[in-house]
Amino acid sequence: MLTPATSLPLYQQLTRFVDHTWLPEWPFVGVFDLDAFCQQAIDFNCAGVCVRLPYIAQAKTLLASHNTIEVATVIGFPPSKVALEAETLQPTIGNAPLANKLAEIAEAKALGATELDIVWNVAQFLTGIQTNNTAETQAELKALMAAANAGTHSPVKLIIETDLLPPEALPLAAQLCAQAGVTMVKTCSGYVTGGQGATVPIIQAIRTRLDDMGAQQVGIKASGGIKTPQQAADLITAGATRLGMSQTQALG
Repeated sequence: MLTPATSLPLYQQLTRFVDHTWLPEWPFVGVFDLDAFCQQAIDFNCAGVCVRLPYIAQAKTLLASHNTIEVATVIGFPPSKVALEAETLQPTIGNAPLANKLAEIAEAKALGATELDIVWNVAQFLTGIQTNNTAETQAELKALMAAANAGTHSPVKLIIETDLLPPEALPLAAQLCAQAGVTMVKTCSGYVTGGQGATVPIIQAIRTRLDDMGAQQVGIKASGGIKTPQQAADLITAGATRLGMSQTQALG
């Protein structure tokens, strides 16, 4: 929750909610200054950084003296962006085999990731809604959470890809996440082009269901299309406890 303007300036309050994010299409071809990226997270006093698996170890090293900044990575994440129209017809987001996701979780934990942003199987969930049977989704979540908690507990932010879900499905999605024991429900991967991303009504719908079932401890990560301080503040006011942003500097 944001505090009165008499304390920290608004942008410093906002950046404390942010996972400073760099998730390029994969394989990445180009040059990126990860040192400067991590320094930005330090300068902005961000909650964390979020990078792909190959960059976990370097990010951990660069942030070693700043242990309040989490190092998150993505699991089951799409390699390239997809169009909303095509995904609406036949969702592919999160459809990587469960075995691949479990292997990525094990690798991420071994490399030192402190948080896991995991994409669930969107098509599987939508099929479950149509058949009134979400057993397969629940089984996937159970396996993912077991892997995340193997050895040491790794907080999970489950990406439900709200751009592909009908509004009436949001309460059930939030419920399944809470029942599985996730730390946060995350709105979007940011990889669906043409999608609306995180919005106040979406955050409110998720927060309402979580609160109604007594799951106040479950947070919400608003991610996708956040570009202005006002947008960020509105999402936090609506109930977001973390923000995923690739343009964190826009808050200043």
